[in-house]
Amino acid sequence: MKDNPALNMVSDGPKESATAAHRPVNHPVANRMLLVLGLGAVCLSVVALVFVLVVWPQLDAIYHWREAHRDAEAGRFLEAREHLRRCLEVWPASGETHFQMARICRRAGDYATAQHHLQQARQYRWPGAAVDLELLLLDVQANGARGPDAATLQHFIYSNQHPDEKLILEALVKGYVHNFYLRDAEYWLNYWVEMHPDDWFAYYWRGQLRERFGKLDEAIADYRQALRLSPGQLDAAFRLGQVLQQKGIDLAEARQLFELYLKAHPEDGPALLGLARCHRGLGEPASAQAVLDRIKSDSPSYAKALLLRALLASDQENYPQALEYLREAERLNPKEPDIAHQLAHVLNQLGRPEEARPYAERHKQLEAELRELGDITRELLGTPADVEKRYRAGVILLRAGQEEGVRWLLTVLREDPNHRPTHEALAEFYSKSSVPEHRRLAELHRRRVRELSEARPSGTPRSP
Repeated sequence: MKDNPALNMVSDGPKESATAAHRPVNHPVANRMLLVLGLGAVCLSVVALVFVLVVWPQLDAIYHWREAHRDAEAGRFLEAREHLRRCLEVWPASGETHFQMARICRRAGDYATAQHHLQQARQYRWPGAAVDLELLLLDVQANGARGPDAATLQHFIYSNQHPDEKLILEALVKGYVHNFYLRDAEYWLNYWVEMHPDDWFAYYWRGQLRERFGKLDEAIADYRQALRLSPGQLDAAFRLGQVLQQKGIDLAEARQLFELYLKAHPEDGPALLGLARCHRGLGEPASAQAVLDRIKSDSPSYAKALLLRALLASDQENYPQALEYLREAERLNPKEPDIAHQLAHVLNQLGRPEEARPYAERHKQLEAELRELGDITRELLGTPADVEKRYRAGVILLRAGQEEGVRWLLTVLREDPNHRPTHEALAEFYSKSSVPEHRRLAELHRRRVRELSEARPSGTPRSP
């Protein structure tokens, strides 16, 4: 049978219809939606990128800026400096940030870094008057305020108009204390407390000065007030603990204060020593030994830790063990009066009086020199510019193995740059040091001694 064209047409119709049903249809609305979604995704990506690269660093810098000011108010200068370093990563050309970094470094005693950031602050157009004042405060804090500098700062204070009055008082006090103009420091600390009775820092520094004067009860009162005004102030807690332990009162409270401090500074040698002494005073020798185990052998406090171990052994009448600790402590610090005293005691207990006698004599000599140092310090309250007394204090401290003697001798040179005995003492000290930089300083002082010897024969009076 031949194919019927009509049937072919009918049968082919549905095939064509099925093919058309599967053919893609162009829908303008759907395409537009896809385009909008694509553009939205691109925009979100751009916004996210801008946030990550631009907005987030700014927000992070603002956070660290606020934290830096909070830490500075609490006296946590190292933490404040780290926050400002993060700010400078985002704002490297900010004169204000460089200025604040300089101020924090100056307050922390890092004068070289402070000067660098003050130069940067001036370069980035921070007001010159503010930079000049900060440079003055840096010099005053490092060297003590004398002459015109003192007059300038006193004018700022007495005018009662300067917004940085408390910072000026802080620099004045630190400069006077560090350079042993203690009567001036006492005057300005009392003024600071009177004018700003809610400033914990004033009580904290006055407590340190009263502690130096031996006024321990008054120092305790100041440290307690500092802690009332700033409860989280760890340095004030540490110093209060030290004075309480030194007086032998409220040892349980002192123990808590040291433990609080050690949570933030777990390897601090003086705090560990203070805690161990509290345990001994409270009749807890095992706890004292456990704390002493935490003091590392390379710590500056290790010799005193050995001395305390010897005392604990002596408490148990274990004098041979005590002597072993004392021999090692003497090797590390042969000029410590308490080590000499304890060596004499232990050797006598062991029936070796001939060996004990030189240590007893050494202890007597060192104690006499320390009493003389106390007398000199009190006399300097009335005659702060007496270079001979300052020189004698520096020599006594160096002989006792205390590097604070260097600071005393440097104050002599500020009063009299041509004081030859001071140059000689500093040359001797630096020549025995293992610090590479000290060799250069030793040669500088030797050269100055030669120049002074050539210019003025020994025994010739100095010109005014």
